[in-house]
Amino acid sequence: MSTILVTGARGNIGSRVVDKLVASGARVRVLLRQPTADRPSVEVVRGGYDDAAAVTAAMAGVSRALFITAGPELARHDSALALAAKAAGVEHIVKLSVMGARAGGSEIPSWHHDGEERIRATGLATTFVRPGSFASNARGWAGSLRTTGKAFGALGTAALPVIHPDDIADVAVLALTAPGHAGKIHELTGPASLTPAEQVAILGKIAGKPFEYVNVDDDAAVRGMVDSGMPGPMADAMIHLVQALRGAGRIPPNDVVPQLLGRPARSFEQWATENAATFK
Repeated sequence: MSTILVTGARGNIGSRVVDKLVASGARVRVLLRQPTADRPSVEVVRGGYDDAAAVTAAMAGVSRALFITAGPELARHDSALALAAKAAGVEHIVKLSVMGARAGGSEIPSWHHDGEERIRATGLATTFVRPGSFASNARGWAGSLRTTGKAFGALGTAALPVIHPDDIADVAVLALTAPGHAGKIHELTGPASLTPAEQVAILGKIAGKPFEYVNVDDDAAVRGMVDSGMPGPMADAMIHLVQALRGAGRIPPNDVVPQLLGRPARSFEQWATENAATFK
């Protein structure tokens, strides 16, 4: 049985992918800065993306790999991972990217486009999974909703086809384990485009409370992100993405998830129901 490597394995999507792969009986390896003992069936290589020896060890004997990278250095990290994968004979790379990844856009889509290009330059088989806004981003409102009944943000009336993180993970697992995904770009959405106010109303219905969305200006949004611990450059990149999404207005859903998985995409309301305790 060949080994599948997952990076970013402690994150929102990576942890789900690992769980799903383990449940399927796959042999899984993860590259982690701080190893965890909660998955005894998973092989762990300790190290970060800038640790060349750890990256080389992580790639040894791997047939397929999922790259989950983030932040301003993600393209450089994608490149380091991809070059090590090429040297180790990895057959197929799946990268978790972002919807609308392109050069010349705001920072985050541009970073991911650069990462995609650096991976593609190795000549390895690739699949780029490009989800839209995560339903789980609503967790960022949980504290203020519980204490004030209000969620604060700068998206205005932008309507986004938010996607359940399990659908993202299911597509990533499919790309890692099934034939026919090499050379493909999968842009993923949920089943409906929702404004922040509509998302907050759904959360209120699930929690049984009168929740309200309050739009704030961009400066206040950046201050809130920095105050919550986000580095300044990342907060700037996030507000530029928010501005681009506001400019887009309404991003329509697509049917890629149903086509790939053979079932409807999970709704925001389903995610909210599963996470109701977070907002009560």
